[in-house]
Amino acid sequence: RRRGVARALLREACDELARRGFESVDARPARDTQAEAMNQFTGPLPLYLAEGFTVVAEAKERLRVRRSLRPTA
Repeated sequence: RRRGVARALLREACDELARRGFESVDARPARDTQAEAMNQFTGPLPLYLAEGFTVVAEAKERLRVRRSLRPTA
């Protein structure tokens, strides 16, 4: 924890999806950032927000976040 591994993996995944031609990517982080570690396997919401994702849908336990993978001009 707190060594940047999750951030590096998320960035690499987004880069790879962009190289493969995907236009966007969705993720489903837990709604509760204080949830037990076993419920945080998708990564904490603040990580996604810091990497340019935005919340696009809300459900009972998880949020849906999305990030565009299109190059910005």
